[in-house]
Amino acid sequence: MENLPLVSVVIPNYNRDTLIKKAVESINSQTYKNIEIIIIDDCSTDNSAETIKYLSEIYTNIRFKFLSENMGANFCRKEGVSIANGDFISFLDSDDTFLPTKLEKQMNILLDNPEIGFVTTGFGESNIKGVKSGNIHLKDLIKMNNIGGFSVILARKKIILETSALDDSLKSCQDWNFYLKMLEKSDGYRLRENLLYYSEQPDSISKNLDNVLQGYGIIKERTQLLNSKYNFYNQSELSSYQEYYLAMRYYKFKDIKNIRIHLLNSLKIEFSMTTFIYYIVSLFGYSSLRFFKEFKILVTRIIRKIR
Repeated sequence: MENLPLVSVVIPNYNRDTLIKKAVESINSQTYKNIEIIIIDDCSTDNSAETIKYLSEIYTNIRFKFLSENMGANFCRKEGVSIANGDFISFLDSDDTFLPTKLEKQMNILLDNPEIGFVTTGFGESNIKGVKSGNIHLKDLIKMNNIGGFSVILARKKIILETSALDDSLKSCQDWNFYLKMLEKSDGYRLRENLLYYSEQPDSISKNLDNVLQGYGIIKERTQLLNSKYNFYNQSELSSYQEYYLAMRYYKFKDIKNIRIHLLNSLKIEFSMTTFIYYIVSLFGYSSLRFFKEFKILVTRIIRKIR
């Protein structure tokens, strides 16, 4: 075990005193054993400080830092990486948990493939989308983040630092921005297997519309520039899809007016039958759109299972 490279697992924490113990236990239950845990507490107002100190007395591989003001999760991740001793960095949100073989399976990929910069895993219901294990290229992330959040990641610290992949100016889409920066430097690799229990809390960034729009606005501009540089897609195709993507973000907030606006914008740029159908259905109201969308997802799942 002494010859195993050290993996540093960085946990940003804010007011998760009832959840962080499970996160830490899932790390120390890994089949991969050479691990340090770095907890960066983002000026929590609950009992997180006491819980973290208690955990550090039980587990000698824990280091922690308490911030004096609230700076956001990505600042915490960046701070954690800056003090990490390992050459390999994993992230775990304090409300998520690893399955026991996660880090071992990811490290096997990284150690056998020096050209790969990071490895991700499946989580929750992500497997039903039919995505296979294999290399991840920059083009794969231009239209959407089809990988997941930070908790699925195990990456080489050197590339994280070289690419400044952790940008705390974004209020959302921080994981997507991380992937884009990393993939300009090296390919990634996706393990399809679900190796993470993912949890979404009521105060999640994805549930704040202003944060969602701010982050995606930056990603939209960045992917437009990358697409112009590398010519992955026809520019009108990408712009049309980005309007459709925005419509689907407003869908999560039940904003039928902006759903229609962005679906129509998408159609004006480039026609798509899917977008056209969604737009027509949206004219009958949000409930009709939700029913149609859920029915379409159900049919797609059934077809994939049959295949």
